[in-house]
Amino acid sequence: MTLQDAGVSADAQGESAARLDYAYAEVLLAAGRRTEAAEWFSHAVSADPEQTTDAESRLAELGD
Repeated sequence: MTLQDAGVSADAQGESAARLDYAYAEVLLAAGRRTEAAEWFSHAVSADPEQTTDAESRLAELGD
């Protein structure tokens, strides 16, 4: 809930948005919600064209 309150959004762009999406994906993954985590890692990749996070590799790990 805290990350949702912080403004996590699938449509947001930029480094801050990517970091929030990434954090949200990690929380979902820790809760055993792999499909949703992959979706949010994907949002992080889209929000972060400079690739300041390793969201792309985390997404690939989930695909294995």
